[in-house]
Amino acid sequence: MCIFETGSSRHIFNAAIVILGYILTFALSGLVVRFILNRCDKKSPAEVKAPASPDMDLGMIIGKCENFLGITFVLADQVTGLALLFAAKSILRAKDMRNNPKYFLGGTMVNFSFTMFMAFLIKYCLCNIRF
Repeated sequence: MCIFETGSSRHIFNAAIVILGYILTFALSGLVVRFILNRCDKKSPAEVKAPASPDMDLGMIIGKCENFLGITFVLADQVTGLALLFAAKSILRAKDMRNNPKYFLGGTMVNFSFTMFMAFLIKYCLCNIRF
């Protein structure tokens, strides 16, 4: 795996790429989900709001955990763990998905896809960017 190349400056560079990747994923994932769901509803961003639910903060926490675990699984070459992650999130949000499938299933798919994009982008950068 490219992450473990020798040289202390290379380790610092790799650590910086990974940390930056996690931060960007955490910061942008919610924006990407809202942007795409807004486009699907063909409404202005101010008009599209999440369904009122006491679990909405829980949904954000679950999404950020999905981001963290998804990137970690890809970087650790444990992509089979992604299936477990996706299944666990689906079980946790099953009631919400039945009540509002467009919002919750759509949000899950967009968040998961964005997380995978960022994870493979981080991995690509670790293996191919030289300084």
